[in-house]
Amino acid sequence: DSITFFKDSILQVGLDLLYPSVGSILNITQNHFFNVSVNVSCLNADCGSVATNLSYLTGGFDSQAWNATLNPGILMDKGLDIDVDSNGYVYVIGHHEHIPVSSDSLDLILAKYNPDGTQNWTVYFDGGSIYSDAGYGIEIGVDGYIYVGGMDGLRYATLKYASNGSLIWNRVFIGPKVGAEWANDVTVDDDGNVYVTGQDGGYSSSDDIITIKYDADGNYQWNRTYNKGITTQDTGQGIITDSENNIYVAGWTLAGGDYDLLIIKYNSTGD
Repeated sequence: DSITFFKDSILQVGLDLLYPSVGSILNITQNHFFNVSVNVSCLNADCGSVATNLSYLTGGFDSQAWNATLNPGILMDKGLDIDVDSNGYVYVIGHHEHIPVSSDSLDLILAKYNPDGTQNWTVYFDGGSIYSDAGYGIEIGVDGYIYVGGMDGLRYATLKYASNGSLIWNRVFIGPKVGAEWANDVTVDDDGNVYVTGQDGGYSSSDDIITIKYDADGNYQWNRTYNKGITTQDTGQGIITDSENNIYVAGWTLAGGDYDLLIIKYNSTGD
């Protein structure tokens, strides 16, 4: 079967990532009037359900299934990453600013929304240092737990939450450099091992990429550092694992004003 949609909009990319179980082939065309045609060839699913889902994603510029705002006001609240679990619940990570504004005025914020967009719960994390906290990466594991990577007082932070928002464990990693450091992204493998990557900053030296592994209980396993050179700024921005629990880090290295894309691969033992 196949279904073709025509909408006055620009199609959001990555539909095949949102609906991998459909086993679908997306044929996308767009003319100069921004009329988008999406043809979905269903290989192993009911096209009717796919049509319903795609109708939310291919609406016009003002069309949306729902939107939600958290903590509206004059302060600096930001959502920095998002994930969805297998039941359609949406999780957003970021930071929340509170009064009085100071070096410790940002707390990590984690919010859960129901599939219809109503807020389920919100939790905050303050590491207790004199510096701010924030969440930069989030992933929902196959076990339903919520994994967060970010910053706890200018240090690498890795946190694990239950689906009801209760904190199971948090871990802080202090790298060898004297500057600020934080995790930009987090991922979890099928065995529940947690990996974070980010940046270890030096005030008078180069920035390095540090990738860290914890087991499902939060026990530290290993860390690996990437440093292209003594005058480079290296940053790990994204991290994933494959079916064999190999770890892939994406980021960049900066030297002499030239940014270069960087990909690093480790096996499960960090080699």
